[in-house]
Amino acid sequence: MRKLMITSLVLFSTLTCAIAQDIGTAFSILRPGNFQDEDLDKFTFPAYGWLALVVKDGRWELMPTKVSIENQVVTSNYDKAIALLHECSLTPGKVDTPNMKFSGERRRLFKDEPGTIKMNYKGMEYGLTMNKSGKITLYNGVLSTTLEEVRAGVSLVWAGDLDKDDKLDLIIETETENNATYCLFLSGTAGEKALVKKVGCQFYSG
Repeated sequence: MRKLMITSLVLFSTLTCAIAQDIGTAFSILRPGNFQDEDLDKFTFPAYGWLALVVKDGRWELMPTKVSIENQVVTSNYDKAIALLHECSLTPGKVDTPNMKFSGERRRLFKDEPGTIKMNYKGMEYGLTMNKSGKITLYNGVLSTTLEEVRAGVSLVWAGDLDKDDKLDLIIETETENNATYCLFLSGTAGEKALVKKVGCQFYSG
């Protein structure tokens, strides 16, 4: 039986996060789909305030949506959403991406087959790399930021500008022998010495 633990973010009452007054604690990212976990529906989570990352009219957009967890299934109003996001710095609308397709087969890297996924965004060359020790790094010509260190592999789920600051944001899924994480990384919260910062993850294991 798969265990699902979801990291939560405490959202404080501000002008940009007014919804936090009503929901208190909110999850930053969920992966839509089935979860064989009898405890999943015991988590308290907001039904509203979510954005679904979907393809609409040939482009990627963040669309307001309601999220439900019923019978160990995470759903929204958008059946083909690849991620459900609840982060106060994100707003609905079009989101730019590199010249890559993310709705098909994922780009993957493995510890025993280290390599690099290269991306060009806004004239800047980025690389997502994994070395033999399992360290996952995002770099460009100016900065390098370690994202995670895992025992198996990593999948690039999506890359683009979610927070609309003209810098690359990422959604990645990391794997070990028994579990995985679905993580959101944003550039807008990273500061001057990092490319991105991890906002939150959904953990699941078996």
